[in-house]
Amino acid sequence: MINLKDIMTIDSLTYGEPTDKHKKQMSGDFGIFENFDIEQFKQTPQPKNSSSETLDELLRIQNIKRDEDLIVKADDILNYFKDYIEDLGFEYPEKHVKKLLKKSKPIILVLKYHYNRPRPSDLAEYWNLELDNFYLKTMGTPSYPSGHSAQGILVGLSLANMFPKYTRQLIRLGKEISYSRLVSKAHYPSDSRFGEALGLELYRHMEKNNGR
Repeated sequence: MINLKDIMTIDSLTYGEPTDKHKKQMSGDFGIFENFDIEQFKQTPQPKNSSSETLDELLRIQNIKRDEDLIVKADDILNYFKDYIEDLGFEYPEKHVKKLLKKSKPIILVLKYHYNRPRPSDLAEYWNLELDNFYLKTMGTPSYPSGHSAQGILVGLSLANMFPKYTRQLIRLGKEISYSRLVSKAHYPSDSRFGEALGLELYRHMEKNNGR
C-alpha cells in the first residue's frame, strides 16, 4: 500500500528542466503559428501522478501489444505521410510539412515544460509496474502533451486540405502516429488526447490566418 509520504513523493516527480537546445527552440519564431492562443492550453493539467486515472493509464498501455514496425515508422512523421502521398503518385509537399513540424515544435515544447509530466517509464517504477517500453530519441522531453499526436493531426489535416479525396486516409495516418506513442509506451492516453486537440487547434489557427 502507498502511504501519504509516498504519494507526496510521487506527485512531486517531474520530467526535469529544459536543455539549452529546448530553451532556444521555445524562444524561437512561431512563424505561421504566430499569435496562437497558447494560454487556452495551459489550463488543462494532466491527472496527478498518484491518481487512479494515471494508474489506469499505465495499466492500459501496459496491455497494448508491441508493434516495433509501427513504432519505428510512425516516429518519423515527415516520411510516414510521404510514403503514402508518393504511393498515390503525387508530389509530396515536403517543404510545407517540414515548416509545420518546425514551427509547431516551440509551442509544443512550451506546453510540455509548463506541465513537466514524467514519462510513463518514470512513474511505472513507483507503481511497481513493468512496461515493455521501446526507447526512442524523440522521448527526450516531458510527456504532456504528446508532440507526435499534435503534429500527426496537424500534418494530416493540412495534407487532407491539399488532397481532399484522401481526407479519411490522411487523418487515419495522423491517428496512427498518435497511437504509435502508446504502443511504444512513450505516452499516456491523456497525452495523446491533449496532443490531438492541440494539433486540431494549430491547424485551425493556420487556416484562419492563411498559413497553408
